[in-house]
Amino acid sequence: YDIAFAAYLLNYAANMDQLSKFCHVINKLLKPGGRFVAINNNPMDMECHHPDLAKYGFIKTCQCPGQAGARIQYKLLNDQGEVTTIVDNYFLPASDHIGALEAAGCSDVTFVPCDVA
Repeated sequence: YDIAFAAYLLNYAANMDQLSKFCHVINKLLKPGGRFVAINNNPMDMECHHPDLAKYGFIKTCQCPGQAGARIQYKLLNDQGEVTTIVDNYFLPASDHIGALEAAGCSDVTFVPCDVA
């Protein structure tokens, strides 16, 4: 493929070994010179800062902020504010993401912060 896009995929890696496996599979699918674009939990947010998101239909909590492998939990809410689904993701720092992507053969790894208007 010329391009691969992943939304919240890398968050499911609980450790460096899992992240490395994800990155190797992604890179194998790309043609030489192909691009991988991802949107992910912020791997540079060592304190797990996030606003109150309940009005948007979910609650985000973090255990052991800044610690590699720390669980990030999303609780999805219905219109009555009741939890309907729980999704577990994991925190890995930017350095782990860069290392895993480069070890998989990716180059020019860049993080671009998302600005919410």
